[in-house]
Amino acid sequence: MNKPFLPDGIYKFLFALLGLVYITGLFVPLMDNDSAHHANIALHMHLTGDYVSLVDHNGDYLDKPHLLFWLAASSYKIFGVTGFAYKLPSFLFTILGLYSTYRLGKTLYNKEVGKLSALILATAFSFILANNDVRMDAMLTAFIAFATWQLTEFIQTKKLVNVAGAALGLALGFSTKGMIAVFVPAIGAFFYILYVKDYSLFWNPKWLLLLLLFSLLLLLLPSQL
Repeated sequence: MNKPFLPDGIYKFLFALLGLVYITGLFVPLMDNDSAHHANIALHMHLTGDYVSLVDHNGDYLDKPHLLFWLAASSYKIFGVTGFAYKLPSFLFTILGLYSTYRLGKTLYNKEVGKLSALILATAFSFILANNDVRMDAMLTAFIAFATWQLTEFIQTKKLVNVAGAALGLALGFSTKGMIAVFVPAIGAFFYILYVKDYSLFWNPKWLLLLLLFSLLLLLLPSQL
């Protein structure tokens, strides 16, 4: 058995420190740029009860899908209108993204690679910044990681539960920032199939089920092109 890169105690210590950094960031005031702009769009939703329209001070906002704003407005309703409430959904999905990264590394290689992968992502400056200057990026990264993990598991096991998981991850990602969240996991899955040389998987009817579930989920999620 190969010697672990880091002892388990070191991993726990580093993740505990990182957890402190991320949690502290929840209480840092919003930066006066896109994060504050998006928070105000969510505030309009919260104050008007209109969860369909995206409105900023210049009128309709058509640049991004709804999910970030929808979650932030829901968080305002539960926790009050604060920077903490706006950031909390992204933080929660960051945890999902780190866990998905760990599971993806474990699935493709081993547990040690999974832990290192999650640690590298958690310490990336851009990922920490995405949880302070909150836009769509932390959630987008999380959903791409989750969908890629589920697609990889499906390619290896052919299980229906992974079809459902992949459809959910792709739909959430699409509702966060559009087609990029579908394109990246799909390209990864395509080349992974080529890598494992399981070409018959291209004709597996479960892909149709994944497409159907993806489409149904989009009807239930606040998304737009």
